Amino acid sequence: MNPKTRDMALFLTLHAVLAVSGCGTDTWERRLEDAVTSPVVLSDGLAFHASTFFGVTHYLSASDPERKMVAWQTRLPGWDAYQRVAAADGVVVAASREYLRAFAAPSGRGLWRKDIACQDVEALDLGGGVAVVQLLAEGGARELLMVRATDGNTIERIPIEPDMPAWQAGEGVYLGDADGLRAFDRQTGRLLWRSILAAPPLSLVRGDGTLIVACHDRLIGVALHDGRVRWERPTDGQVTFRAQGSLGCYAQGAELRAIDTRTGTTLWLRRVGGVVRPPIVSERGVLLHTAGGMLLALDRTDGGVLWMMNAGAPGLLEAASEGFYAWLTPDAVRVVDLARREELDAIPAGSGPEEGGSGAGIVSGPWLDISGGWLWFVDRFGSRIVLRDLGGRPSPASTVPGTPVAPAVRQEVGTTNSTGEDAR
Repeated sequence: MNPKTRDMALFLTLHAVLAVSGCGTDTWERRLEDAVTSPVVLSDGLAFHASTFFGVTHYLSASDPERKMVAWQTRLPGWDAYQRVAAADGVVVAASREYLRAFAAPSGRGLWRKDIACQDVEALDLGGGVAVVQLLAEGGARELLMVRATDGNTIERIPIEPDMPAWQAGEGVYLGDADGLRAFDRQTGRLLWRSILAAPPLSLVRGDGTLIVACHDRLIGVALHDGRVRWERPTDGQVTFRAQGSLGCYAQGAELRAIDTRTGTTLWLRRVGGVVRPPIVSERGVLLHTAGGMLLALDRTDGGVLWMMNAGAPGLLEAASEGFYAWLTPDAVRVVDLARREELDAIPAGSGPEEGGSGAGIVSGPWLDISGGWLWFVDRFGSRIVLRDLGGRPSPASTVPGTPVAPAVRQEVGTTNSTGEDAR
């Protein structure tokens, strides 16, 4: 088959849509002959992803999940698969180790192409009219490339120290270094402030007016606007910190601790049987999926148990947003409606294609997320994209017990609830 005929056949195949039986009327599944190589990004009512056909030809696709159809698709240049996609404000950008390529999100019209020639694209973020690309350069050095989204012109290139975190929030770009933290203006690349810290940062999380810096043995709260250290508290080794607004949580051993991100003060402490996984913090409360299989919803103010249900073992991946929680098991994606405290129809994880499919050695999935009222899932082979409209409320699964709380569960949750402990 000559290349033009093959590409046309592939294009037509990609537009074929297969309905999923037993997954609810608001679920749309696309089975692909090529393989998805990037997470799905939802913006402006469209779902974008990159794909490859045996690592030879690469594509960027935009799907309309409401109408269950492919809006547009375009071929991408180069030999390398595109593993990063970002979309915002009517622009979608795809990144490979060779190129950045930008398109008009509604139509797929090409806007610009930029050569980047690097070993790896570690991260891609788009917002405020600027694309921020975290690169591992050919010589092994890391850098942050800031590009104007409308024309591809370079705003600034900023070196990143080895093994240091980088993070984008609103108009700011934040980089860790051996001495602390630096903040740059996203529009100009200008250094805004530098904060000298007691230990090198390992990760960054945004709180209420603060950046919470996780170090090897402490958490440090830094003011977003000027870099001033607001508070500091020790931890028993490195922790995974999660935050939403003024509430931040982290787990150590069998304890879950909540702090005020503005002051570092302890708000409450909850002891749970077994090892506690990193919590999910939202405006509705704190969600905890224990190693023992219990799903607990905790009150933001005091850590009290609002409700709990036996959800089975935690997943390989998890996502929570807009009143829903989803997790991936080896067999299925399971979804819980947090407001109604009930499980929805599961989405089969699928067995995927035979070894050596079109994405062999390239696809780094699976991926799972909830965004813009939609749950999306890409299997580990990159051969299936599933989009579920959570706003439309699929039918609840009939296999879930009517009451979410089992009496035996109560033995797993302790009653300790300490408040008022100051940050040290």
